[in-house]
Amino acid sequence: MKTETILIDKLGNGFGDAMTAADNLAAANHLGKHEMMKLELITEEMLGLVRIVTAADNMSFWIECEDGLYQFHLSTKTKMTLEKRTNLLYTSSSMKNSAASGLLGKLRDKFEQAMLLNSEDTNPSMSEISHDIYCNNYESAEWDKYERSVLRNTADEIRIGIRGGKIEMIVSKRFA
Repeated sequence: MKTETILIDKLGNGFGDAMTAADNLAAANHLGKHEMMKLELITEEMLGLVRIVTAADNMSFWIECEDGLYQFHLSTKTKMTLEKRTNLLYTSSSMKNSAASGLLGKLRDKFEQAMLLNSEDTNPSMSEISHDIYCNNYESAEWDKYERSVLRNTADEIRIGIRGGKIEMIVSKRFA
């Protein structure tokens, strides 16, 4: 079962539709109140996190459900910066870019990192980049990270794929 794809703009139009879609999916699958609240929470925090981190104008959102596994999908485009990239990747369960698979994907990912570094007029080594991105040094970022904390504690898995300025986020939660 899959919900309709919901477009959410920079003014928040569509946010209510996303929440309604989560409620309707919970009702259609006969989930209890507690599970329904988790679906709502994941939806709300996922949309809030991406909006805060990326300042994206438009996002596409939908939920898929099969055999008790709920997958929340979000895609958007943004002008990528190293800070946005780092904050997004730190949110993922693996703290890695899921779009960087295979040899070519990993090479493209390293190239994109280098381009971001070059565009920001900084010059750290690639080992410093890897250390900064994949370590827990981002707990002192300026935004409060509430959405990230709630999402990581509620979801079973968070995957984030970044290719250029395109972001794909999939949050998974299984209910028995």
